[in-house]
Amino acid sequence: MASPPTERETQLRVRIDSINAQSIFLGALLGFSTIYLLSNPNKVDVLDTAVSDVATCETCSVCLDVEIDENSCIAANQCGPSECHQVAPSWWTPPFSHVYWDEILTRDYDPKALSNPRVTQVNNVFSKKESKWIIDKANEVLQWTDAQVYQRSVDEEEDEGYVENRRARATGLDRNSDDWGWIYDRLLSVVNINNDESWRELIPRNMSSDLVEHIQIAEYDSDIKGHYNWHQDIGTEGETSRRRLSVVVQLSNPLEYDGGDLQVRTTSTALTLSKEQGQIFIFPSYMLHRVTPTTKGIRYSLALWINTD
Repeated sequence: MASPPTERETQLRVRIDSINAQSIFLGALLGFSTIYLLSNPNKVDVLDTAVSDVATCETCSVCLDVEIDENSCIAANQCGPSECHQVAPSWWTPPFSHVYWDEILTRDYDPKALSNPRVTQVNNVFSKKESKWIIDKANEVLQWTDAQVYQRSVDEEEDEGYVENRRARATGLDRNSDDWGWIYDRLLSVVNINNDESWRELIPRNMSSDLVEHIQIAEYDSDIKGHYNWHQDIGTEGETSRRRLSVVVQLSNPLEYDGGDLQVRTTSTALTLSKEQGQIFIFPSYMLHRVTPTTKGIRYSLALWINTD
């Protein structure tokens, strides 16, 4: 007759039973996940696909060839990033803002692979037709405001202690509008791709996050010698102190204006950036940069600032 199990044997048997139960549960979970993914082949996160040029699709080009009104394909959001651009599908984006913990935990980067470029240039983000459409649409439906910026003068007797640092007009683009939402999607997608390759800032991937500021469109008119002197986008306190990456889009045809050079101070000398229409430039918000006076025509550009908590 077998002797009753000892206390040690009983404990081991309980542990084995527990492990078996966990294995069955994990196996079932893995099986259901596999079946779900196989039955939904389009649900693939494409944000990790690196690209150097972001080309526009034929659908968008066709849309831009027709009259833009409330019945057009742009107004109907048919030219949205889900068709044309590399962005996260709607199922992947959580319904709340800010950076998400599961996203932070999956960003397992090799510290040796980190880089800190002073400025990154990305070509063909917007086509010439798209760039012109943005300018024309802004002039048609938006209300421009003076965007003068003043800073304290070194000479306290000059202009009562302040000098004009910026002379331009500007207005914001509503991210919830059918007219402008696709611009947010495209820019944030390109910025995340380049951020993952370089700075690795914990920036949001969701355009509805309040860490993504409103895009500003600016007009630098030669009639008023439009310009923006040397400045940083990051502030010392308040919301602007959270800025990490700045984005500038060259909207204007470079043949239609003189001056208006975008320059970044990467060393003791200024680096003049390309004026090619549809290009974007991404740089850390602490970088000094400026727009030289526009001497002929009008320069239009977009600016976007992305923050972290």
